[in-house]
Amino acid sequence: MTPLQRAAVRLAQELERRRTPYMLIGGFAVGLWGHPRTTVDVDATAWVSETEIKSFLAALGRRFRFRSARPLEAARRAHHVQLETRDGVRIDLSFGRLPFEREAMARAPSLDIGARKIRVAAVDDLIFYKVVADRPQDHADVAALVARHRRRINRRVLDRRVREVAAAAAQPELYQRYLEAWKRRD
Repeated sequence: MTPLQRAAVRLAQELERRRTPYMLIGGFAVGLWGHPRTTVDVDATAWVSETEIKSFLAALGRRFRFRSARPLEAARRAHHVQLETRDGVRIDLSFGRLPFEREAMARAPSLDIGARKIRVAAVDDLIFYKVVADRPQDHADVAALVARHRRRINRRVLDRRVREVAAAAAQPELYQRYLEAWKRRD
């Protein structure tokens, strides 16, 4: 097992032990969906209420190091904490706040990492996260996921979601780049 895989398993074990809804997102998740690429961290999102955040972070602090001096402040302000395993693997953990995120966690399938099953964002949801993140690597990830999984993606629902977020953000280019991924035949 690679250090990234071990980090993902450790995080999943902690979240499952606490019965915290979660899913992996980011480049590591893209790799689990069949498009391996270089990444230096594990990205995940979890559903932790504001009232639970302090005890949740205390529990995480027993298994991981925080990469910021004030993780509680970061979690409350930015809904995000940066962690590190004892062997130096970075984990970026965001806290879901939107109904879409809670629903995505509920439908996240469990994929194999070694002998373990870990919850990973469904392909459609991962594409949506990547469209919203809107960095060059995210554009490449969207294209790769669409090329590999075009038959399993609920295009009607995903098109609507991407169109809505592009309109709400006043960034029509988000939707245009997303459509470009569908035109490719990689």
